[in-house]
Amino acid sequence: VWSADCKEHSSTQSLPAETIVGHSSTKRILVRMTTKVFLQLLVYASVFALFTMPQAMGEQECYGEKETFKQKCNLSIKLGSGYIHPTDSCCRTAQKVDMACVCRIITSEEEREIDLHYVFWVSQDCHNPVPAGKKCGSWTIPGSGVPPPPHHYMQQ
Repeated sequence: VWSADCKEHSSTQSLPAETIVGHSSTKRILVRMTTKVFLQLLVYASVFALFTMPQAMGEQECYGEKETFKQKCNLSIKLGSGYIHPTDSCCRTAQKVDMACVCRIITSEEEREIDLHYVFWVSQDCHNPVPAGKKCGSWTIPGSGVPPPPHHYMQQ
């Protein structure tokens, strides 16, 4: 650098600190800061996804199971008819699906066609019972006091 009287100064004597650091160092600092902010956002987004996705994924995953269960066990869970012992096909389905999930996602619209007690009884008869305290549609399975399925089954 040359001063007004044309004498050479040392390169760091009178220059501001920003000029001494140089452009490439500033770029590196900015890239590091940008990367750090990006990684922090990525971590926050990941944590958020971990807390919100499992329930949504679980309900989505058992939606198909619920439809299969309703189709295979229709005669046993139909509202307004007497309880009919589940068929082998119904029981195979009830044993394969997550009955607690299937019960939990029964909607109020479906409750107009499905007897929730019958759904619970099918889960018991097919050896995949919904645990006490879990929801089955709008009904919570009690710890005790749920009567067993009727002794006189209507055979199909």
